[in-house]
Amino acid sequence: PWHTPEYTAYRGVCDLIMSGLMVLGAMGFVLAARKAYLDDARGLQWNLVYLMAAYGTMVVRLLCFVGLLHSLREVHARIDEELKALLSKFGDAILEVRPGAAAVIETPVAE
Repeated sequence: PWHTPEYTAYRGVCDLIMSGLMVLGAMGFVLAARKAYLDDARGLQWNLVYLMAAYGTMVVRLLCFVGLLHSLREVHARIDEELKALLSKFGDAILEVRPGAAAVIETPVAE
């Protein structure tokens, strides 16, 4: 059932998407492990060795998923920082806006 023409038409695209997600996940996991190492989590290395010894290459999917989540968290944190900087720069203009002012539509009264 996996070798139908419909499947083979999307196989290359799906492989490309998954390859990109695996690279992003691997990089995110390396950054997460580095951050944990810098935060003095020395036991992380042994836990990874035990995990690889127990499950072999099947654990790569899990590690890439964790790395992908870490990457998304880092992107969210950086966007949050940039938005806070913009808010502090343009905060006075933003604070002057009345809540619900956009929802009020004034219609001219016909005389």
